[in-house]
Amino acid sequence: MSNESFRDSCLGILKSFGKTLGLISLYHMKHPTVIQSLQETHKLIEKALEGLEEKKELIFALDQDKFLANGLVVCTVGQIPGAVRTLFDRFHLHSLSMGEGLRPSELVSFYELAILKPEVAKQIDLQKFLSEKSVLHIRVNEAVYAKVDHVEEAVPEETVLKPEISSGTPEWIIDLDKFSFEQSVGKLVEQAVEGEQDRQRVFEKVMLQFREDLEKRVQEATRQLESDKNRLLNEQVRTEQVLSKMAEGVVVVDAQGNVLMMNPTAEDITGKKLTEAAGKPVTEWVKKDEQAVALAKEIETPKDRPISKEVEVTTSEELGRTLRASTALVQNEEGKIVGTYATLPDVTKYKQVLHVQQEFVAHVTHELRAPLTSIRSALDILREEFSGKMSSEEGRIFATAVRNSERLADMITEILDFSKIQSGQMTVHPVPSNAEDVLREGVEGLRPWAKKKGLDLTESMEPELPQVMADGRRVVQVLTNLISNAIKFTESPGRITVSAKKGMDKNRGTVVLSVQDTGRGIPKSELNRVFEKFVQIASGEMHVEGTGLGLAIARALIHLHNGRMWVESEVGKGSVFHFTLPLYIPPPEERGVAKSAPESWWRRLLGLSG
Repeated sequence: MSNESFRDSCLGILKSFGKTLGLISLYHMKHPTVIQSLQETHKLIEKALEGLEEKKELIFALDQDKFLANGLVVCTVGQIPGAVRTLFDRFHLHSLSMGEGLRPSELVSFYELAILKPEVAKQIDLQKFLSEKSVLHIRVNEAVYAKVDHVEEAVPEETVLKPEISSGTPEWIIDLDKFSFEQSVGKLVEQAVEGEQDRQRVFEKVMLQFREDLEKRVQEATRQLESDKNRLLNEQVRTEQVLSKMAEGVVVVDAQGNVLMMNPTAEDITGKKLTEAAGKPVTEWVKKDEQAVALAKEIETPKDRPISKEVEVTTSEELGRTLRASTALVQNEEGKIVGTYATLPDVTKYKQVLHVQQEFVAHVTHELRAPLTSIRSALDILREEFSGKMSSEEGRIFATAVRNSERLADMITEILDFSKIQSGQMTVHPVPSNAEDVLREGVEGLRPWAKKKGLDLTESMEPELPQVMADGRRVVQVLTNLISNAIKFTESPGRITVSAKKGMDKNRGTVVLSVQDTGRGIPKSELNRVFEKFVQIASGEMHVEGTGLGLAIARALIHLHNGRMWVESEVGKGSVFHFTLPLYIPPPEERGVAKSAPESWWRRLLGLSG
């Protein structure tokens, strides 16, 4: 591998390493995003190690403001995420070695070390920590290559001061400037003291005194600097801790204010996923009537001048005034921020209560599912043991228990699905599918129930329907909900028709699936409410128990397919629920479409086109 290729590989490793450290500070170690980034880092390390011809080991070192790999300058500190420099500073690293055979689990253990809080990191023995975690292929502060591609500038001849040498001076004195300090002291002791043992004792004592005196002078010179540095760091930590206690969301931006990373809480606050927001200005999607962003005009900290105090606030004037009026800063006598005092505006209170409500519902339904599963299992065992041995009354009671347990299970599933939809965690995975197959699967599962109730359940499909993009399991769930509602609200004798046809006019480019019944219908005044959550519309005198979430979930699932759902109904004449699924458009190579060569300019000029 050439030096240039090796540098590029190592730069990629450092960038990927820093990216993973940043992700870990936002997410937990087992988050899919973190795992993917960790795997990418491991692959880059393996590839770089494979390219080495001799010793299969990467040794990263920090030399002032440059990172070196196996002695070659790879980049400056500013070219990679700051988390890498922070890691080296926090643990006082001068080298970090990674050898052939490095396992992903070893990287995980090292990352666990890297994200320790500063106060904990101070008490850690690095090598002991790694050894206890069975990390065999990562070593710290053990090996350093000599820097090979950086030549120090020679000091001009005229700037080197040399003492005047008088004639008759001994040769060893003339050669003192060629010796190191220790060698010079040794020469002086050799000339002044007789006896090897005495020379050794005097030499050691002189060197000890020199070190102690040097350390004392360095401490005196740096004491004030250390004091000022600690004071500034403590003020920074205190301010950051105060602010972090008041906010769970974290958004990481670059020097231009473009989003690099967001944690899940920040995604909930902004209403944007990281995949949508990455690379865009943090102020781009702000809803000025609901949200506010205060961003320093200068994000990077200049080293040679005072930083600008200007802050850009993006929000409506009214909301900005409300937020400012609801928050107070707590300062000490020196005017430094030591805390905040806040009260919730009405809108924020409402959203907070709504979030607590959603968490409560999700928690309760999860807790109900486990005992319900046990109950259903017990009922299945009883059915196998005592089937045919029960009296008619006992059989009726047992059937009611089974039916109610199934209904309760369906209700819990609906609530959990709706909770996922509200939190943005519900996903669909559309693939090219046959609309006929999906429709038949939805119908066949409910045909026995319709037959038992005395209803005619039929299907009607336009011939040669094109393929659609659909997540079959979720579309069957939608059909099951619509057909179930039709069965519930249609009296015997009645008819339910499930159909599919190619969309026309405003539905062009889709297949329209419909569920039509001959039930009592829905009043026109209630049509706009049927898809609302926790709403059930009574059909005449009939009312069926349930959560009131089925249609809300069904419509949300269709929207995730980039389709739409609507209802047509008239009291006494039944209802029709329609929804669309987009057509599957195969790529050009599957359609057999070849790119035609551009037409000659002279044919167009002479009117010979076509």
